[in-house]
Amino acid sequence: MKNRYLLFFLPLIVVKYSSADTVQPFHSSEESVNSQFYLPPPPGNNDPAFRYDKEAYFRGYAMKNSPRWKQAAVDADVSVENIAKIFSPVVGAKINPKDTPETWNMLQNLLTMGGYYATASAKKYYMRTR
Repeated sequence: MKNRYLLFFLPLIVVKYSSADTVQPFHSSEESVNSQFYLPPPPGNNDPAFRYDKEAYFRGYAMKNSPRWKQAAVDADVSVENIAKIFSPVVGAKINPKDTPETWNMLQNLLTMGGYYATASAKKYYMRTR
């Protein structure tokens, strides 16, 4: 899992850009790509894929509090703090707002755009019930 993060974020971390006093996203949610055009609709309740999703959820939940569960929680944490903790040893510098402000701001922007903006339009359009 960490290797996938490395391949994605390492080239982005080395990119230098000017930062303002306040972090501004590269673009707004309205300017982002409309994810409903590239994310498929969720499976319907009678669809075999929906049953598979539920079975996968229950298999995962059966591992609650196991070492694998705890590692999955760490892997799923895409906060700036966690990403910085994972990549600090890789880049050979402590990534934080004080020592590497431009990298920190870039990560905040990427996580806002990739973690929220990238899926917001599809989530709003499909409104899948849980």
